[in-house]
Amino acid sequence: MTYVMAGIHGMYDAYRKLLDTVEFSDEDTLFVLGDVVDFGPAPCKVLQDMSCRSNVFPILGDHDFMAAMMLKKLLDDPELADDDTVDDASTPAGWLKAGGQTTYDEFLSLSEDLQEGILEYIDEFSLYEVVTVGEQKFILVHGGLGGYDPAKKMAQYSLRELLYGPTDYEKAYYKKSVLVTAHVPTFRIDETFRGRVYHGARQLAIDCGAGFGEKLGCVCLDSGEEFYA
Repeated sequence: MTYVMAGIHGMYDAYRKLLDTVEFSDEDTLFVLGDVVDFGPAPCKVLQDMSCRSNVFPILGDHDFMAAMMLKKLLDDPELADDDTVDDASTPAGWLKAGGQTTYDEFLSLSEDLQEGILEYIDEFSLYEVVTVGEQKFILVHGGLGGYDPAKKMAQYSLRELLYGPTDYEKAYYKKSVLVTAHVPTFRIDETFRGRVYHGARQLAIDCGAGFGEKLGCVCLDSGEEFYA
């Protein structure tokens, strides 16, 4: 079976519970559409678990991208964390205030070898995946297809366009493919989808808001079945 998940945000227990619920095995495949880190208590633990599984394929989210960049800066200059005057999330101190503190704290508790392994793993995240399950093709990306053009190939989208979108959830981007995105918690798309997967026009939005006190969701692309923790 092929599964998709997103917006884990350090919620290790919910992540492992979902794997147990679907009875995830070596014969299955899981695509994680980004935002593994920040907010929750154990983002590095989630990353370490994912990295040990050859059948888990991570796609870069904006939180993962920012975390890797900020952790490298903080390793070079830890004093950057102490600037209380900064609220800009594109700076180390601002990132810590915007949800990165849990990631940084857990990262600092690791050995240098494990820290290096975490950063190398995030650097290997793909920007998108195109998969076919049965007869259905799926486009998997974190944020969406910013600057969308039907003639534009996936490889032509920029990092920012793929990480941040934006996505028009009422738009059918492809006639034959289903677009699967994350980035925006589903309660911000439509309040009636709070804590569960959003279904749009040939689209699925699968960040169910685990980082904001809602559920972590997982979808089986073979059957369409949804699972929550």
